[in-house]
Amino acid sequence: MDCAYNNSKPGVQIKVQASDISGYHMGQYSCILCGEPVKFYRGEIQKSHFRHERGSIIAQTCEFYTTNMSEFSEEELRKKITGLPFYLKQIDTSFKLYIGFWPVDDLTLTEEKRIGQKITIKNDRKLQIEAIDLEKIHANKTYRLPISLVYNSYKLKYKISGTPISEIWGEKTSRIFSNGLFFRIGSIYSRSINLNGIITTDTSYYLLSQSSVTNKSYFKVEESYSLLNKGKEKWKIYKIRFTKITRESSKYARDLHVQLLEKPPEIIPLWPPSIQKDRKYIHQETGISTYCLSSSNKYGKWEVAILNKHKKQSYRFEIFLQDPIFSIDVDNHIKYLSFFDTDNDFEVAMVARDKKKNIQCRQPSLELKWMKKEIIPGSELKAIKNADLSIKSDMKCDITRMRNHIPYEIFRNELSVLSFPDLSNGDTIIIRHGLDILATLYFRRTKKITHDIYSNNLKDNLKDEALYQKLLQQRGTFTAAPIQFKYIAARLENYPKTREYLKKALKTGRISKQAVDHFLKNTDKENSI
Repeated sequence: MDCAYNNSKPGVQIKVQASDISGYHMGQYSCILCGEPVKFYRGEIQKSHFRHERGSIIAQTCEFYTTNMSEFSEEELRKKITGLPFYLKQIDTSFKLYIGFWPVDDLTLTEEKRIGQKITIKNDRKLQIEAIDLEKIHANKTYRLPISLVYNSYKLKYKISGTPISEIWGEKTSRIFSNGLFFRIGSIYSRSINLNGIITTDTSYYLLSQSSVTNKSYFKVEESYSLLNKGKEKWKIYKIRFTKITRESSKYARDLHVQLLEKPPEIIPLWPPSIQKDRKYIHQETGISTYCLSSSNKYGKWEVAILNKHKKQSYRFEIFLQDPIFSIDVDNHIKYLSFFDTDNDFEVAMVARDKKKNIQCRQPSLELKWMKKEIIPGSELKAIKNADLSIKSDMKCDITRMRNHIPYEIFRNELSVLSFPDLSNGDTIIIRHGLDILATLYFRRTKKITHDIYSNNLKDNLKDEALYQKLLQQRGTFTAAPIQFKYIAARLENYPKTREYLKKALKTGRISKQAVDHFLKNTDKENSI
């Protein structure tokens, strides 16, 4: 094969071309498709290339094992190699295991029923353990079949082979290794991570394992649960989180058939206003949209791929963290921004709707109460015994409680969280709508109330020119432009100069702190713009 991933540096994955490697470089490489180790061979008779290492049964199913090309896309090939995924669902204090089946359209499902298709599930000993009832499957939705007996793998047996549904689902599931299978935590169902898929630091995962898992210097076991299983084997679910990347932690992850990489930065939309649904940005009009990367690292760079609606790469570019502002031309066809080639869970989608459809770029309205009294975003509070915090919103938000700078508790797609019973000093509450941070609350030893940056009405009907000139005159320390300015700017039709000033600040990501203070001081909830 012509290219592979260079994994020589722990936590970093870089795609390299064999032709670009000089000399007899002894790096650590893996296949871009199946993730299994490959070796570099310097060209003498043949051109320089990578080759799968012998002895891997998994690699022999990879279409790059003996060739460099395929008629299928990389996403389709990964499905063929890894097989159907598994899912976990929490039931009281235990978990149930499911096999997940890819969505099929209504025409395919109807035809399979008409011809009398029968599908059975067999274990690795070829014993039938389950049968699929096509009547229970809904078109265009993932079907999840509960499993009561856990085996290393399962195979699908079709009464009529070669039909569309057999092509979509294939003949096997993913493998469940005795030392562990990782799951990405979801709100209801948690999906298994593909063979040699990606996990990152400071993110919690479920690990299904027969072996006992205990704390190590590079990861923490947060909780453990039992698996509802009729077999003799004792399987457990461990909720774990890697805290740092070292050679030891990278090897531990590889032994569990995943890759431990640095966590990608957050994408913050700057301009124009957009609405977010899950990890999708929806803009009102086509054109240039500006974003910013937010990372805990101040230096370095990220290679980003832009994919078309078919998930095929259109182009790549680099973003340096010293200057993390970038722009993308957004049109009516959906585009995907991807940090990792091998894992679409880290993709962000961008699309513009028809101009005739009105998009309400409205900021959610929050009601925050501490000890039954209203507080404002940015408040600094002191946690005391029997005092409580409640959060309400008119739009669904993600609410995260951070402890020691690590996510401690996450509420996804909630309209309210009415109780945080065990708050302690040092906790931070972050409220997000989509990927926007709407509000942050701090629990510290001192209590300090900051400006309400969510007000968007101006006091005393200030003239646009006067306000604009006053903002220009402000000097001093620069700070990050509050992302909420995009909601405010979207409604400043009667303040064109001030609006352009805020838009420029959002595009550059910098604004004078004095200008922010002056603008917020002249903002009043009671007066309309």
